[in-house]
Amino acid sequence: MKKLFTFIFATCVSFTAMASNYAVINQELVMFTSQVAQAENARLQADFGDLDRERTALQEELRAMQRQYETDKDILTEEEVATLQEKAAVVQQQVNQLSNQLAQAQQQRQNAFLQRYQEEFVEAIRSVLAETEYDLVLDSSAVIYAEDGLDISERVLEEFNRLTTGE
Repeated sequence: MKKLFTFIFATCVSFTAMASNYAVINQELVMFTSQVAQAENARLQADFGDLDRERTALQEELRAMQRQYETDKDILTEEEVATLQEKAAVVQQQVNQLSNQLAQAQQQRQNAFLQRYQEEFVEAIRSVLAETEYDLVLDSSAVIYAEDGLDISERVLEEFNRLTTGE
């Protein structure tokens, strides 16, 4: 453990020595709160809203079955309990299937979005860096601590929005 800490400390010192002016950026914040991301989310909701509503209805049906069981468990026969459990299992399977479909669609759209706007994202970073003295930009998810003034996410988000919407 001590060796690991020493390695991490040495690495941090090395980065600091190599790049005296560094910044951090929250790539997910910039990419997924941008105006084009919000528009893409609206399209995703329009395309898959019916599936999401169906999943929500099935989840409510499942909760109703659970409430029925809790209410009636003392008077249900073993056969009725088994039937209710089978129905609940089928509904849960449907919920899981719809959840998987929605998650897969969202992941595919997210990957396509990242691929489509990667160049604009890099250009937004370069534009912000042209106005600053930073030598190195790190993704905030890889940084344990950074002072607030080192985070350029908001400035990159503004520039990314400008590049992608033409405003």
